[in-house]
Amino acid sequence: DDIATKLAKEGNLALAKKILLMFEKRCKIGGADYAYLAQRVYKITNDIRWCKRLFLKAKMHAEYEICYINMLNFIKLKIISQNMATRFLNEILATTNFDGYFYCHIALKILRLPIEDANILAQSFYYKAIKDGKSIYEKHISSGLKHNLLDRSLACVLLDQNIEESDSISTLVNVAKIAQKSEKIGKKAVKKAIGLAKNTDDFVEIAPMAKKFLGKKETIKVLKQGYFLDETPLNDNVNYSCESVIKKGKATVYYKAPHINTEKVNILEWMIKLGKRSWAKRRLDEMAAKKDVLKGANIYPLAGAMAKVYVRYFNDTKSAEDIFKKVAQNIHEPAEIAYVATEIARTIGMKTWFRIHCDRLQKAAKTAYDFSNLAECLAEYFLDFKVTKTISLILLILITIPLSYPR
Repeated sequence: DDIATKLAKEGNLALAKKILLMFEKRCKIGGADYAYLAQRVYKITNDIRWCKRLFLKAKMHAEYEICYINMLNFIKLKIISQNMATRFLNEILATTNFDGYFYCHIALKILRLPIEDANILAQSFYYKAIKDGKSIYEKHISSGLKHNLLDRSLACVLLDQNIEESDSISTLVNVAKIAQKSEKIGKKAVKKAIGLAKNTDDFVEIAPMAKKFLGKKETIKVLKQGYFLDETPLNDNVNYSCESVIKKGKATVYYKAPHINTEKVNILEWMIKLGKRSWAKRRLDEMAAKKDVLKGANIYPLAGAMAKVYVRYFNDTKSAEDIFKKVAQNIHEPAEIAYVATEIARTIGMKTWFRIHCDRLQKAAKTAYDFSNLAECLAEYFLDFKVTKTISLILLILITIPLSYPR
């Protein structure tokens, strides 16, 4: 079809039609291919009779969900009449038996089609979706409520079904987002999510809905549970430090990774918002005081998160500066220096100290990528266009060589 489009643009419509006829002979996925071809025929030739013939072929060979979804384009392009469109949609309802997702998906598409009684037809598809106890995704329940395709009481029944069937924290949190504060299903979803939480980031994800349905006091308790959670690594590709603790007389080895500590900082932010400033400050100071917490790979997001909390909530630039100094003394690669320099500028804005790291970056830079980072830092944070111009000239020399990006 790309060849046909190009030929038509060049004025060779006859040859473009021949290409489209060849395409028609090679249609394999029945209704889906014929429906797709009809779009191209309509756009290139505007031959409505040909498009209608393709609609009949598509109907005859429709078998899979994608066939019917693609065939909605016949209605969108007004290739078939209103009556024919309505009959076609009612035939889908009467003759197919796909999963709930398909009928909800079609319903939401119907709302955007130029067709009479679109809302009534869309509602029929929604009710088909939940017929015979089929479950539908929480996002479709939300859309159904938004477009008045479901009433609130039925939506609550469907949301409760999602809670019963799901072991996904994200799904349960989404259910709680849809639920109104007065509805019991919201609290039920949050409590089940807390029971499933295994990692610190699970508790961060649950926090907003815990506050909504469980209240401030209970949310603080939940977040403390997440903060002191013992965690094991998900994989071996992250830098981990190992600690051992004594629990009930037994030694338990557990692992803490930079990304886990970053999520702990996110919990501290929540605790501050919930009024536990002193508690959060103690925990943050404890974390910063640990000698190994700011060492190893992938440490920059953690350093940035800790520094931002110190500055944003406690106006403590000294502690933020100390964090960056600990990180800066252990890095030597240009990309790492650039990352830390940028975090310093964004968080504490100390231009003198930041400039030292830009100078370090200038000495360490070897590739076009390194010099590009340096130029961006100098231009954005210092408006030092004179030095930036010099660096840009170096870049012009280096761009003749393939960029060497850090792996």
